[in-house]
Amino acid sequence: MKKNLLIFVSILFLSAQLRAQQEPNAGNWKTWFISSGAAYRLTPPLSYKEEISQVLYRQQHLNAAGWQQITYWNAGAPGYRWQEMISKLWPSDTTYHGALAYLLVATATYDATVAAWNTKYTYNRPRPFAADKRIKVFTIKPESPSYPCEYSVAAGVAVTIISHFFPNMKDSVNHLAEQLMESRIAAGVAFPSDTRAGFALGKRSPKKKLNSQKTILPKLRGMENYLTSRDIGMASIPCIRCRVIAKRLCWKKAVSSVQVHHRIMQKTWRN
Repeated sequence: MKKNLLIFVSILFLSAQLRAQQEPNAGNWKTWFISSGAAYRLTPPLSYKEEISQVLYRQQHLNAAGWQQITYWNAGAPGYRWQEMISKLWPSDTTYHGALAYLLVATATYDATVAAWNTKYTYNRPRPFAADKRIKVFTIKPESPSYPCEYSVAAGVAVTIISHFFPNMKDSVNHLAEQLMESRIAAGVAFPSDTRAGFALGKRSPKKKLNSQKTILPKLRGMENYLTSRDIGMASIPCIRCRVIAKRLCWKKAVSSVQVHHRIMQKTWRN
């Protein structure tokens, strides 16, 4: 049961990430671990003109391995590959740390995505392919501004959390993050400074909750009993956005996923 609940939460937040990519006002969405997206707004980016040549150079020297990286990291939402990784890691953990890491990756990525969108639409930096016609785009054209890179934001979150709970994975996840950031530049959808800023923002987002880990773990142990002991209907879900997501999921257990979302965030986690 606990595993199913955690999967529901993960799916809910991945769907929120996908929706954020098409929603300019996502930077104003309610956050869970951080005070607001505006509170984590980045400083204005410098001119991108000097970076155009760097993007062009990567595209001109793109090899088969580079193409594979672009395809691999563009398979889903910004946090998709990292959620896939943590879903394979945490079941082997005999403590509650693995389950906590699983939840934190999903929820902290959501928070960091909100913060990223707040910054994106504050500065409206154009994507490389829009800034220079010589730059090609090798993925689906994103409609949001370039700064910061949302995929690098998710990478920063995942690297921070996975390195914290699985120290032996630190070098590996950092290497993967570097590959991801290079792939976004080569794909023509991010400048190098976009990826660096996004990664730094992603690393900053989950630190507060990691520092309060001792207060979270006892609550995690009682989470399953708390969630499964109550049953609420769609009408009683207080967040309109979550009701919309539940309907869009078109899944038999969609309502349950939203129940988990609110029970964890409103009652169990946020203190």
